[in-house]
Amino acid sequence: MPMFRKINSSVEVFQIHVDPYPDWFKDAVGRGDVECFWKNRDICDPLGNFDCVIIKTHNGVHRADAGDYIIKDGNFRIYPCKPDIFEMTYEPVETQP
Repeated sequence: MPMFRKINSSVEVFQIHVDPYPDWFKDAVGRGDVECFWKNRDICDPLGNFDCVIIKTHNGVHRADAGDYIIKDGNFRIYPCKPDIFEMTYEPVETQP
């Protein structure tokens, strides 16, 4: 049986309630691709605190909670990832100044 290895690619990422919100996330909120919610409340300010986000992806709608990672891949797709899966799948990349 043939074996395959995942092709290396770089992604941009931030963690909800840990890192500052990057511009690409704010842009996705402005386009309506991402909605930020307080639990059991109305939609909230995308630059403020929130309990969860709902992300519209090419594979459907996905929820991300505080502590989850939000990833933007090389094709400009945005999707969530749970911390344990993220840590098993990705490693930091040295950036050039």
